[in-house]
Amino acid sequence: MWKIVREGVRQHRGDAAADGLPETGPQRHHWHDFRPKMLDALQDLREASRDAWINQALAQGMLAKKRRGTPVRPHPSQVITGDGTVVRPASDQTEEFTIDERTGVPRRHRVDPDATIQLEGGDREIYGNKLVSFSIRDECSPHSRIILNTDTARHQSKELESQSDRPSRHGDSHTRPW
Repeated sequence: MWKIVREGVRQHRGDAAADGLPETGPQRHHWHDFRPKMLDALQDLREASRDAWINQALAQGMLAKKRRGTPVRPHPSQVITGDGTVVRPASDQTEEFTIDERTGVPRRHRVDPDATIQLEGGDREIYGNKLVSFSIRDECSPHSRIILNTDTARHQSKELESQSDRPSRHGDSHTRPW
């Protein structure tokens, strides 16, 4: 996997940048150490990604300023579609700690703090994170879809969540209640 990252850096940033990367990729503890810095830059990264995706669509003639079609029946190159899905976390564990029934020893589990019970299709409950994306595509070109924006879809506002008297899964205020 790291080889793919290095080749991508080489292609987009040049040989010097790619050669400056270490031979092996980051380990899990590196990501944990880097996470606070990443969270500080996350909003800027999202905005830069969204702007690049929109510019890509404009460069391909989609979302042209000159309106094609009518307001009721726009040309397909003017239609933005949205879709949502629930992505299951790497682990289905919902409790950070459980007691081993055989030994009585507490066991720690990896839990996705953002995952909750989501409704999919209106009636089916699935444990995971709900993601939504907005895209556009050229009607004449297969596989031409360009993602314009993507984000998580919260089932409850942060304000309502903070006022909720339901307990969170992990007992702290940083996780969502069921």
